Amino acid sequence: MERPRGKEIFPGVRVVELGKRASQIGAYKNVEMIDVVFQPAAAIPVGEVMTDDMVCQITEGELQVKAGATEFKAKEGDVWSCGKGSTKEGATNLGKVVAVMRIIYLKAA
Repeated sequence: MERPRGKEIFPGVRVVELGKRASQIGAYKNVEMIDVVFQPAAAIPVGEVMTDDMVCQITEGELQVKAGATEFKAKEGDVWSCGKGSTKEGATNLGKVVAVMRIIYLKAA
């Protein structure tokens, strides 16, 4: 039996590290990419403000996302951004299939 990849951070939610590299953008030292894999009904509660600028995309399924004062359904292919120190975000998989949110962190330090 194959073990699931990544690390479970909440029940039914796993983080899979995909890669990290020095940035070619002067404002950032590194870029890092992860997948956050949500089983059906799994959720990440709204947490603290973002520690890095980031770009998110749904690569599979769909999530109900609360980002700052906005709430939206993110479907496969949707993309959005969050700002360091300004956005608190949470997400829930309301669907019946696995949902994957790919995150690219833009790290200043």
